[in-house]
Amino acid sequence: MRLGAGRRALLTVIDATTQKGRDPRKEFAGLARKVFFDYPAILHEWHTNPRFTDVAGMPAKLPLHGRRRSFSALVQHTQAGADPAEALSVLVRLRAVSKIGKTSVVARSRVLNTVASHDLTAARLLSVVHAMLTTVEKNLEVTARRTGTKGFYERAATNHRVDARHVPEFQSFLQEQGDDFLQVVDDWLAAHSVASRRTRRRVKTLRVGTGVYMFASD
Repeated sequence: MRLGAGRRALLTVIDATTQKGRDPRKEFAGLARKVFFDYPAILHEWHTNPRFTDVAGMPAKLPLHGRRRSFSALVQHTQAGADPAEALSVLVRLRAVSKIGKTSVVARSRVLNTVASHDLTAARLLSVVHAMLTTVEKNLEVTARRTGTKGFYERAATNHRVDARHVPEFQSFLQEQGDDFLQVVDDWLAAHSVASRRTRRRVKTLRVGTGVYMFASD
């Protein structure tokens, strides 16, 4: 930002390699979509859609394959054309899903944590910066024009005298409270999203969301 770089410029940073035929911006966009949409959507459907939950409303143990009630069906229901094998491999590696034997899977977490994958973590982190710059640009534009348009929500809670020994405790606190808050946000966004592809062609849709982040510095 100090150099005046717009948020679009961030899309070129995801991959410093220059192999012939590779487009870092497209690679970033593909990874970012999976991190923010495809994989979380799979977990969301598994936890909320009665087709894939048990009698107690919890994510059901699913067979890998099957037309209606299986992991493959879940992936195809969530994102038509997605590769169930790829999704399973990633979600198992990220410890959001566990395999039971060779034919079944169970959900372990509704919140996607990319810490086990450098590529997906890089995409997630740059997407966070991209989203934050979107907020900054929007609010600077609103301030400059002084129109009746509202800026995006932007708040922070900070304290400059926190005992450094309590930082791990704050990390645990934020992990618990942040995950709970983001699940509430996820439910709200899902309730206001457009599910039908036919409807999506008739109305304008946007990527909308919020984020919770932690910082600690001198």
